[in-house]
Amino acid sequence: MGLLVAPLSVAHALGTAGLNNHFPINAGIQEINPLTIIMNESSDSITLKQGINLILSDVQYILWEKDNEDIQITGSAVDNGKILAKPAVTYSTNLKSLHLPIEADWVVGDEITISGLKVRIYDRASGNHIVGIDLNGDNLKDFDSTMAIRIDEDSPRSDLTPPYPPQNVVATVLENPFRVQLTWVTPPDYDFRTFGLQKTFVSTGEKVFLFDSSEKTEYIDTQVKFGDEIRYDVYARDRRNESSVAITVHVVAPSSNPETPPVENPVDPSTVTPEAPVVETSPETEVDLLTRLFTYYRVRYQIKCSKNADDSACLWAKINVLYAQEKLSRSDIATSLSARDLKLMGIRTPFSQKRYQENCIEAQQAAPYCASLKRALDRANYFLTN
Repeated sequence: MGLLVAPLSVAHALGTAGLNNHFPINAGIQEINPLTIIMNESSDSITLKQGINLILSDVQYILWEKDNEDIQITGSAVDNGKILAKPAVTYSTNLKSLHLPIEADWVVGDEITISGLKVRIYDRASGNHIVGIDLNGDNLKDFDSTMAIRIDEDSPRSDLTPPYPPQNVVATVLENPFRVQLTWVTPPDYDFRTFGLQKTFVSTGEKVFLFDSSEKTEYIDTQVKFGDEIRYDVYARDRRNESSVAITVHVVAPSSNPETPPVENPVDPSTVTPEAPVVETSPETEVDLLTRLFTYYRVRYQIKCSKNADDSACLWAKINVLYAQEKLSRSDIATSLSARDLKLMGIRTPFSQKRYQENCIEAQQAAPYCASLKRALDRANYFLTN
C-alpha cells in the first residue's frame, strides 16, 4: 500500500510510498507498506492543534488494527522534535481513522515515514480502498491517496482473527432491590456473532457462566449479596466461534445497604470518550472514596499488570493503586511509576484535559463521565507534578 497525496489547494502535503498491497478477503491483521508524508508548500497545513489523521475508505469492513504496537516513525520531523518516534496513537470509535499527535507545527521540508501500520481485512467487495489524510480534525479526507489497499476477492467470509472485545463495559449497582446491571456495546467486527458473560466470586474462586451465546448488550444480576466481591468477564465471539479477550469489571458490594453504589470504573484519560458512560459516585471525602475502593484498585492492578505490564490498562491500574496507597499511608503493592510511565502520562494527559474542558466545563450539559475523568486527570497530574 502506498500513499501519494494529490494537492487539493495551494497549501498541501505530499506523501510517497510503494505499490498497492493485495490481500485476500479473510486476511485478518495485515501490515501495510510504509507511508511518507512531506510538507512541501505551507507552514500551516500540519499543526499542533490538529495533528495528523490517517483515514481509511468508508467501505465497511476494513479497520485499523486496534492493538497496533509496532508503529515507528522516522524522518526530519522526528529529528527536529515535531513528532515522537513512538506516538500515542488514538482511534476513532469506528476504527476508521488513526490520529497521530504532533509536538509542534510543521514547516516546509518537514517529513516523516510511518512504518508498522496494520489493518484488519474482511471486505465484501473487491477493488481499491483509498487511504487519505485529514489535517483539520474533521475526520474527513483533505487529501486522497493515489495508492490503496486492494481486496481481490468478493465472497464474504469470516476472517481468521479473534474479534474485538465488547466496548464500553459498565457495571452499575442498583438498589430496591439490590442488584448489579451490566451494559456493553457491540464491537465493530463484520463477523461478530454473540457475547458471553462469566461471573466469578473473588473470595472463593467459584465461576458461573451467566450465558455463553447471546446478542443482548445488557444483563441484570439479581444473585448478589451484601459483602460479595464479584468479577464479571464479558467477551465476544465471531462466526468461527473464536473468543475475544475478556473485558473485566469488578463490583465490591457493601456490607450493608449504602446510600451510594460501591462501584467505580476508572478510565484511562487517553481513552475516555462521550460514548463511554462511567459509573459516578455522590460526593464523599477523598479518603472515604479511596478506602472504599482500595480492594478494587489492588485486585485490578494484579489482574491488569500480570497480563501485560506495558499496556495502558496496567498503567492506569498502577496510577490508581499507588495514589490510594500514598493517600492512605499503605504499602500493599510494591511498585512505582517508571520514566516510560511518566512520559506516556505527559503525552496523553493534555488530550484528556482538552476533552474535559470541551465536554465538562464549556458544554451546556456536562457529559456523564465528567467526575471520573476529573478524578483521572487529578491523579495523573499529582504524579506528574510531584
